[in-house]
Amino acid sequence: MSSNLFSFCSHQTVDNIVVYIWVLGVFISVWVILAVFANVSYSPSITTTALSRVSFEKIEEVLIFLSTALTLFLITSNLLVIRSHVPVSINSYNQEDVGSGSIGVVARQWYWVYSNFSNEGEDSSIDCFITKLVDCVNNALNLKLGQTYNLNITSADVLHSFSLPAAQLKVDATPGRINSIYLLANIPGRHLGYCSEFCGAQHSYMPIIINVI
Repeated sequence: MSSNLFSFCSHQTVDNIVVYIWVLGVFISVWVILAVFANVSYSPSITTTALSRVSFEKIEEVLIFLSTALTLFLITSNLLVIRSHVPVSINSYNQEDVGSGSIGVVARQWYWVYSNFSNEGEDSSIDCFITKLVDCVNNALNLKLGQTYNLNITSADVLHSFSLPAAQLKVDATPGRINSIYLLANIPGRHLGYCSEFCGAQHSYMPIIINVI
């Protein structure tokens, strides 16, 4: 049995990734264009003659300064992206603070069963089937905002996979084995996932809907 702490990515995380990719693309493009321009302008022969150190000195200083500044900006953006997905309470996390006890997640052909084992000893289970509407189910899994939940994931028949992209979560649901993870419900909203392991004819009809309220 393995235990890990996951949390939902905020919109700021996605924005940081988009900014990082754009800056990286611009940096590479500008660097290549300037290098080609300098080589063509200051070298009689593009392939055989080295650049003139006297005429290229000032441009070289500017290019070094720009490349250093852009590299530092990329490193900072990368650190922000990594840090934005780390739960704030990860260092002070305590297993005794699990919000509503353990939630059993059982995969079946072709639906999910959620069992809530509360701290008071009460337990209940619901079957989650897909409806006629796209990406909708009859019984979604509702979580309280700010709480941490222990999800015990397994399968009752064949191999499935509990995949929740919004939390960067993908855990195999294996018959006879329980994979235990902790999920921090830190972002309110409706989060969509799917079974990402082929499990039969109706594999595509196993959506996962988690509402954080």
